[in-house]
Amino acid sequence: MARPDGVMTGTIDEMAEVLIGSFFPREGRKRDFTKSGPLEDYGGTVDAERVKAAIWRISPGKAPGADGVTVGLLRKAWLILGEEIVRLFRMCITEATFPQSWKCANLVVLLKQGEKDTTSPKSY
Repeated sequence: MARPDGVMTGTIDEMAEVLIGSFFPREGRKRDFTKSGPLEDYGGTVDAERVKAAIWRISPGKAPGADGVTVGLLRKAWLILGEEIVRLFRMCITEATFPQSWKCANLVVLLKQGEKDTTSPKSY
């Protein structure tokens, strides 16, 4: 993998740094962020119809999270686990709290279709 200066990386760690730097570039200037208080209470409904519609809108080809649960699994299990899935989503939204496993991800870097320069981070 080539660094921005053209020098080739020598280790997997160096390659990962180049890819991360390419995918998530640092901003040139610091932003002034203002912090706000806690989220306002959600006033909408979290019912089976809305949760099911959201699940069915997700492309079945999406990769599962760290827990291994796929959209296909949620769809197939809906008749049996639908109420539990709705209860979980309702708790997450109303309490503004999400399971720790939902906050983790594995980054999988894939070569873009048709791209041939495997040394360029932009090809991934």
